[in-house]
Amino acid sequence: MRRALFHLTAVLNSSKQKDARELKSTIKFLTKGSKPSRTLSKIIQKGISSDNNDEKLVFKSKPSRQEQEYINTILKVLNSTLPRKENNVQRVETHYQLFFNQLQKVLEQFGNDDGKKRPTKQIQNDILPITLNEVNYKEMNGEDLYNRLMLLQLLGKLTLMDTTKIILATNFDHFAKTIKNLSIFPIEHQLNLSLLLYYKLKVSKDSSNDSLITSLWQKYYSEWIDNFDKLHHSIRRILWRCLYMTDPNKINNIIQIKLKHWDINNLVTLYQSLFAHVYKLNLPEVIETTSQNNNNNNNTHRSQELFIKVIDLLSPFKSAYKNHMIKIVKLSIQSNLDGISQNNIHKIGNQYKFTTSLNLILQDIYNNSKILDTTLKQELEDIFTIIDRQENDLKTQLSLKFV
Repeated sequence: MRRALFHLTAVLNSSKQKDARELKSTIKFLTKGSKPSRTLSKIIQKGISSDNNDEKLVFKSKPSRQEQEYINTILKVLNSTLPRKENNVQRVETHYQLFFNQLQKVLEQFGNDDGKKRPTKQIQNDILPITLNEVNYKEMNGEDLYNRLMLLQLLGKLTLMDTTKIILATNFDHFAKTIKNLSIFPIEHQLNLSLLLYYKLKVSKDSSNDSLITSLWQKYYSEWIDNFDKLHHSIRRILWRCLYMTDPNKINNIIQIKLKHWDINNLVTLYQSLFAHVYKLNLPEVIETTSQNNNNNNNTHRSQELFIKVIDLLSPFKSAYKNHMIKIVKLSIQSNLDGISQNNIHKIGNQYKFTTSLNLILQDIYNNSKILDTTLKQELEDIFTIIDRQENDLKTQLSLKFV
């Protein structure tokens, strides 16, 4: 479809090609005459459909010879850019549907009365604003969100961030339609979309969606597990939530038997996802086999262990300390993000920031809780000792870096 739109605008802006004259004549005919406009309107609104027996175009009245010639001109452009690699009915239908929407924009631009030719760059910006302008997903309705998802995919512009924002947007409600069209997406997008859709449907707790939930689980469960290592860490967090909502007893078995490897990074991601429930899960311990003694790796490892220890401690008391736990999880996620592609000095500073910030959150629990459990109080004091030791060690490393 992208090739069709750019080809159409390029040809329309050319004054030397025979195709340009043909297309301009077609568009002028279709946009300025009352009867031809009616013909185009029917094409755009209904698309091209055929009867399984006689394959006749659906019109109340048969188009004239001239009308049919102009219609064929538009369809020639469209048909020349159909998906070539897959003979997939669903993909073709989506291609047509979205092309008609974008074609309307072309007609609105070239159907004006002033006859002035607009710059190609401006034309392309107007035709494809969806790829060039930022949008507020919160203000879009369900239909617009669905159309943006499909158009970004057909244009090859779909990102994980767009996928997540669209599916998790409050107004997104085209679940069945999206699931039906999942086959037009590459496998990595299918995995992301299917998990996000499953999660959104599960948290809605709408019994009318049960059949969609079941179909997603049956088709993609094995794919989610088999491709676990390829999933982005944010999608892994969604996966753990989906598994917990479906059958928490599966989690331990999946980790020990089905996943290819299990390390502390994966365990941290799980703790970030299910921080309020980990005390109920019999999670396997992580045995590190790495022989690396790099200080930065050790610092990160110690911060991760500290995070896990704190969540283990607070998880049974989630009703009292849930807000504190949310802050700790956000702190862990931000620390992981900040630690990516940083030099040594910044990584040490990042770990120091995490440790001191965690200390402040735990001190708030320790000092302000009127019903602090005696055992919990002792455990927190032990953690403060660990934190104090880590802070001193990190400060020493920072000092040595500047010597």
